[in-house]
Amino acid sequence: MIDLRSDTVTVPTLAMRKAMAEAEVGDDVYGEDPTVNQLQEAVANLTGFDEGLLMPSGTMANLSALATHADRGTEVILPEKAHAYENELGGMAAFAGLIPRPIKAPLGVPELEAAEQAIRRSTHHAPPGVILIENTHNAAGGTVVPISVQQKMTALAKREGLPIHLDGARAFNAATAGTLRVNFTGESLVSSGWVVDVFDEDATPLASLTCNWYSCTDGEEFS
Repeated sequence: MIDLRSDTVTVPTLAMRKAMAEAEVGDDVYGEDPTVNQLQEAVANLTGFDEGLLMPSGTMANLSALATHADRGTEVILPEKAHAYENELGGMAAFAGLIPRPIKAPLGVPELEAAEQAIRRSTHHAPPGVILIENTHNAAGGTVVPISVQQKMTALAKREGLPIHLDGARAFNAATAGTLRVNFTGESLVSSGWVVDVFDEDATPLASLTCNWYSCTDGEEFS
């Protein structure tokens, strides 16, 4: 029987266990673990980003990216029922001082108009800090977000001078469905974030990667 409760109930195969046991290792603190370095470089190349960084979990990867993108006291504009809002223990608020601003997302697909309305700039409102997209959308049953919607959200972020972060825990599922390109080389963004959850995607016991570009305008690093 195939267990469809969650993508997290998968377990590594014997071949995967053998590969882990025989992997060449080193001190990751000093960047001397060749297997980790190879994985980070491979995912960065695959997705078209400058760098990749292995992290213990998708929750940590999302939090690190959001905290890097946005200042404390600013809002994270994200689709309703997003995993980063519903299932990550309020980390964006507790650790990064960020305020979630959920927007309408029927079947997990964010509404552009709702995102536009959520961007508020006044003396009475918390300013926008970052836009988050989740593709596929977990709580919506793994709904894939059409690439046209993602492109419109990306264009909105650029117009408003906001970074955009993709929670791509199941991005390769979206790519398989033909609704997402996993390589973002050439995208018209100053910065972007990406999370690839190898725990969900590849039946590994643990881990996610976050990838980043370097800003082409001011030299700042985003992840």
